[in-house]
Amino acid sequence: MDSRCNRDCFADHRPSSLPFWIFHRTFPPLIGGRENETHLPTQHPATCPSTRVPSSDVQQGWAIHHPSASSQGPTSAERLIESCNQRTDFAELQRANRFSGQLFWMMFSPDATLEFPRVAYAIGRGYGNAVRRNRIRRQTRAILRQNATDLPRGRYLIGTMRSTHQPTFTELEADMTALISKLDRSR
Repeated sequence: MDSRCNRDCFADHRPSSLPFWIFHRTFPPLIGGRENETHLPTQHPATCPSTRVPSSDVQQGWAIHHPSASSQGPTSAERLIESCNQRTDFAELQRANRFSGQLFWMMFSPDATLEFPRVAYAIGRGYGNAVRRNRIRRQTRAILRQNATDLPRGRYLIGTMRSTHQPTFTELEADMTALISKLDRSR
């Protein structure tokens, strides 16, 4: 890159159609800046050479054709549990059986016609702030994903009891597996 291009690229690019006073009202000088600092527009003029890497130096197509490129979305193992998102799901949960543990409560409506269990979460503001509620929701999803083969087909509404302390993952896991075993005994 030659010095002439540097000087041209960083010059004041006031369009000739705009008067001087309108241009400087639209693009004011930097506040608290030095006298030699000027406003630089984000677009470079077409006279400057491109700053991109030449195509001969780029490994084209690696990410597209590489066998270990990751795909978006959950893996097939995570899709063993669906979410309750239809009105009929919640209408069935209104007539469901309720089970309680020390940290969780669960409403279960059995349905053998479903391919996978459907789960909804009811974690209110009384449990804590959004960070705490989202954390327990993620941890509950992970526990259910581990026990997906043990879950009977049906609809689940899972909520949390108000807790003053932050339970550990092992405490949550123990309470959830106890609730799942209550489901098996009640059937």
